[in-house]
Formats: sequence, structure tokens, C-alpha cells
Amino acid sequence: MILTFMDKPLPVYGVYNHLVPNWLNRQANEKLIIQSMHEVANNAKCLEKGPMDQRPLFLDVGANEGYFTLLPIAYGCRAMTFDGQPQCIRKLHLSLALNYHLPGEATIYNNIVMDSAGQTLEVSELTCGGRVSARGENGAFVEPGTRPGGGKIRVSSVVLDDMVPAGQIVEGMHLDTEGVEPLILESGKSLFSEGRVKHLFIEFSPMWYRVAHFANRVESIFTTYLNPNTYECRQMKSGKLAAPIASWAGPLKDPKQSDFYCKSKIHV
Repeated sequence: MILTFMDKPLPVYGVYNHLVPNWLNRQANEKLIIQSMHEVANNAKCLEKGPMDQRPLFLDVGANEGYFTLLPIAYGCRAMTFDGQPQCIRKLHLSLALNYHLPGEATIYNNIVMDSAGQTLEVSELTCGGRVSARGENGAFVEPGTRPGGGKIRVSSVVLDDMVPAGQIVEGMHLDTEGVEPLILESGKSLFSEGRVKHLFIEFSPMWYRVAHFANRVESIFTTYLNPNTYECRQMKSGKLAAPIASWAGPLKDPKQSDFYCKSKIHV
């Protein structure tokens, strides 16, 4: 089976073969994430779980064009997908339309996931990619570092604990929000504290956390919601998993961006 990513053919690793867009193939860690997500989706055996609303759920936060949304639904799973950029949402819907044959189902939300619901953020109407900052120093929302083009449009924020039903287990989650990951963890207080995300793949950007408005509580956020008693977290280094970390203090001092894989110790 061949997935069509936007208007380009995209064979996919595992059940299908492997080829990813250049933006996903920027480092060895991405290959490991993709391979691991395929394994998680395949092991979930979604097609054997009956009606769609009973099948395992995957989350894709900061989805961009939607590769990590298409991946689980190719295995018959459910996906809940979030991106605040309208252009990304258009591309996501196009990708889903081009892959109408996939046996799973995705629900797409044009929202920013944050630590509180109902806030608004202005984003570029024609941008898909770059950084969307959560809040400026004066409390106003800003959007630095994105590609120019088009006007601005307002989108609202949601929190994961409101979107994912209480008690719902999340089979796998891909989290890539270019520096706003701590706020997403806070938005899922119950979700992460209860270890209900079985497999988490998270982009880790300490150089951006240190200059964010939430910089003074970043270590506390990671320690609270990805606690070593609840999650076994391993840093990805050149496409390989390092030993489990005992504390987030060391990784947060790293000047470089990296990736982590966290596995729930509660729901295995």
C-alpha cells in the first residue's frame, strides 16, 4: 500500500516500506522515532479492536503536514491531531483526502494546545512550519521565526485534559511544538500524572525553554509530569536510545536540541 503525502507518493516504513519527506529525515533520531511509532501502531492491533471508537488512540501535537497522523491510521487506529496553523490544517485535510483508503480515522483540531483553554493566538494564515511562541514578555501572544506570507488569523487554545476523555489510554503520542513542549505537558496534568500516554516521543529544546516566559518552572514541569516513577525516559542520540535518565536536571543543561522516548511504567 502507498500513502500519498500531500501530492507526492510516500511509501511508509514497516508494513509498507520507508521513505520520508526531507523535513522528517533531518537526523538519525527521526528515523528511530518513525520506526518506533510503526512498531507501536502495529503492536496496538487496532483492526482487531472492533468499532472505531473502541480502537487505540494516538495523539499528534504540532502535526504540521501530518505524517504522524497518517502513520497510525494506516494501521487502523484513531488519531487526534492538533495544529494551530491554518495552512497546516489545510495540508492535513488534503493528505487525509488523498489517503481516503486508510482503515483508521483522524480528528483534526485547528487549535494551539497550551496550559489553559480559551486563550487566543494570532498566526500567519499561509504559514506551515517554524516556531509559534506561546506568549511574549508582556503577556501578549507573538509568533517569531515563521516564514512570512498572508494575513493573520486568530486561533484558540485547548488543554489535553479537556480533549482526551478521563481514563482514556493513549497508545502513542508525537509531540513537536518547537519549544512549547512544557506547556503541552501541563495541559495534560491528569493524562501524564496517571501515566496514560503509553509511548511518548517528544522533541526536547532546552535552548528555547531557557528563554521562555515559563523558564523558571521547566524542570519542575518535566519532573512532575514525566516523573521517573511514572515514566522511563531515554534520550535519543544519533538514532540510538541512551540509558534511562534519573533526573531532568542534566538534559535541561544541554545546549542542543534532541529527542526523548518516554514509556509509561503504569500502563504497559
